[in-house]
Amino acid sequence: MTHRDNPPPQIDETGESRITPRTSKTQRKKEMIELQKIGERLVSLSEKKLKALSIPEELKDAVRFARTIRSHSARKRQMQHIGVIMRHVDPDPIRRAFQNLDDMLSQDARTFQRIEQLREELLAGNDENALRILDLFPQAEREEFLRIVARGRNERITGKKPAASRALFRYLRALLESSEKGEHSAHGEEPHSVARDKTTQGGV
Repeated sequence: MTHRDNPPPQIDETGESRITPRTSKTQRKKEMIELQKIGERLVSLSEKKLKALSIPEELKDAVRFARTIRSHSARKRQMQHIGVIMRHVDPDPIRRAFQNLDDMLSQDARTFQRIEQLREELLAGNDENALRILDLFPQAEREEFLRIVARGRNERITGKKPAASRALFRYLRALLESSEKGEHSAHGEEPHSVARDKTTQGGV
């Protein structure tokens, strides 16, 4: 009885084997699921954020087409197609972009909560809170700031629509943004009018 000889191992010039270990079926399935999740998130991105990503146009087009599909089964097939395309795309830059986006969203959430807390302290009616916030943000225009606070308090008492309360939120956001810019600028100063300019922007 003869035995088939095993083929000799492939050795490169360094003495290392050139045979690449096969990826297990479980590992391939795990990687495919991860790619599909990345694909799902790509589809959920705004067009502006999608354009900013350094990914092949073929993948961007597939993502855009997936957005237009309403049929569940058709969308599932398109997402599988996106997963197939992503097998040939380096996912690391996409992961980093998502991480940066998550960090920004987390920072925005913390900023929103801080502004909400400051606004509630002001509208609670304690004048010491208003003076404390003026100390925190010396760039604030004192008279305008106190006038908005007074209107907001009056709205709460009378049950009127919270127009001043929203204006106060925008004003506080502008103060916070100008303060953060000042911390990151070694030689520049924010003009005091920045808060007034930004009170015309949208708020809650």
